[in-house]
Amino acid sequence: MAARGRYRRISDVDRNRLIDAFEADDADYLQVADTLGIKHSTARSIVGVYLRDGRRNKLPKGGPINQKVDDDMRDALQGYLDDNPLLTLRQLNTQLRADLPDKPFVTTSTIARTLDGMLLTLKLAEDVPEQHEPRILVARVIFGNWFLQVGVLGHTVYIDETGYNLWTRRSYGRAPRGEPARRVVHGQRGKQVNITFAISGEVGQNIIRDCDESDF
Repeated sequence: MAARGRYRRISDVDRNRLIDAFEADDADYLQVADTLGIKHSTARSIVGVYLRDGRRNKLPKGGPINQKVDDDMRDALQGYLDDNPLLTLRQLNTQLRADLPDKPFVTTSTIARTLDGMLLTLKLAEDVPEQHEPRILVARVIFGNWFLQVGVLGHTVYIDETGYNLWTRRSYGRAPRGEPARRVVHGQRGKQVNITFAISGEVGQNIIRDCDESDF
């Protein structure tokens, strides 16, 4: 059996030429088809589609036909991951529905494909101490200037803390391709932080045990 030859693609320009010839004279469009090297059956099919659907151009093939995720939804997803790169696909979808209830319903698989298209990949997350954030650095400079000018004039008490708590969290997060997934941490202290001792220039050192922040 001979191999089937490749189908010839008819451009939109040739399609419009056939339809224009058909509208001018019913018999003339077949002569135009011969001139363009188009089979009569193909020419009749093109004219038939035009009469039935009013469509002149061919339909696009391949790729997403109906994209449910628009730019607003992509911006929202980007914002969620900027705030917390450890969010799961289900958490992202839940947050998206809560913030954009009028948008089309999408599945977690759609969210995953959208993130892949945005070049946001899943990778092992690393912790970044909060004190290294730009806003914290600025706040520390402001506090240092205030302390040197005003704070030293009062009764200053320096304290030390203990009581570190452990907790569980996700190890993987999403970030742009080529960039690490960073999560800003506030230290490993839980709510029950204990004061171990306090030092004052006027009182000296006072060691304290078995107390928490409610005692101060």
